[in-house]
Amino acid sequence: MMFCIKCNKMYLKKSYFDKHISKGDCLKTSINVFEKKNEPKKLKQHQEEILDKDIDEIITRIFKKNEDADFIDVKKQVEFLVNEINMLRDRVKILEGEVLHKIDMNIIENKSMDEIKIFRKERMNIDDKIVMEHLKIRSLDSDCNLLYKYYFDNVKKNMYPLKKMKKMDVMYWNGNDWVEDINGTYTKSVFIHNLRKNYSKVNTINNSKDAEYLTNQEYINELTDSNKKYQQLLYEYFMETYL
Repeated sequence: MMFCIKCNKMYLKKSYFDKHISKGDCLKTSINVFEKKNEPKKLKQHQEEILDKDIDEIITRIFKKNEDADFIDVKKQVEFLVNEINMLRDRVKILEGEVLHKIDMNIIENKSMDEIKIFRKERMNIDDKIVMEHLKIRSLDSDCNLLYKYYFDNVKKNMYPLKKMKKMDVMYWNGNDWVEDINGTYTKSVFIHNLRKNYSKVNTINNSKDAEYLTNQEYINELTDSNKKYQQLLYEYFMETYL
């Protein structure tokens, strides 16, 4: 669709419009009212550049011969509106970019959730030799270090199955959601259970001397839910050292 600004007429056929323009000093611009929804970005940008050029030409041609105050004031208002339109267009582009970025991040985050280790009671999948080395030390630091190796070692912080909250509260990943654990009640129980499971698996007569086996077993027997004092020490040390 072609439009003559001076005469305020529209022409559906380009040949009619060209014929009209050739007869007088008229202004021309083209208006495409059938813009495709999925047109390429470069084409859309090109059309915007052409439209901007046409608008500038229109403003210049309309107001260049009119110097009285009223026309000058109208020109300023038109230029202001054009600037506002350009600013809004730029803002829309920024918002479009932000929305697309958020969509991409949500997709990445949802895919990443499948890779987070589930925090639960289990026999931790750690090499028996490594577990035995930690058991022989029989210390708070060694126990925490073994837990660290299973849950955090070679894992990005945003993929940890535990997140520290205010004070001594945490959140743990159960495979579907982040669950709030006030005072780490569940976390303490998981730590103790998993240490006991792994230590019990490797503490055999074949792996240890009789005396060492018995000493190790005594240590393992202390790793129970009833031993609240050690649970708390283990939890606090882990929180302060690794979270």
